[in-house]
Amino acid sequence: MAAVAPGHRLGDAEDQLAGRGTYAEAGHVYASVSGQLRQAEGSTLEVIPAEELGGAACAVPEVGAMVIARVVRMSQDRAECDIVSVGDTPLRERFRGVIRKQDIRFFEVDKIQMTECFRAGDFVRAQVLAAGDARSYVLSTALSDHLG
Repeated sequence: MAAVAPGHRLGDAEDQLAGRGTYAEAGHVYASVSGQLRQAEGSTLEVIPAEELGGAACAVPEVGAMVIARVVRMSQDRAECDIVSVGDTPLRERFRGVIRKQDIRFFEVDKIQMTECFRAGDFVRAQVLAAGDARSYVLSTALSDHLG
């Protein structure tokens, strides 16, 4: 079972049926709640809501959440991270995040040198701006003085 957040694409509607905690739209099945993905009877996908499972087993990053992320790779315009906790809840599953140059601070963005802000191995407190592609999140340290 994999942890999923609302809006995560779970499969093709041609091959899978939308069950509890999911919906079908534009030919795909998506999660409608945070929780654990489960293959139900036949080809039905369902998501068991996080509230029913409790604990880190089902914690997933969501837009607006404060997270702790570990920088794993750097480039000139972004830092790629592994999100290790959401709020005070450690994660059991791996979620990827990216901090883009323009999301580090609001001022003098053109003067930012990524290597002066982060190094591989750093732990960073950030806020989730958006869900990116599959299991990847856009993170920001610019939204509060308590981030970074």
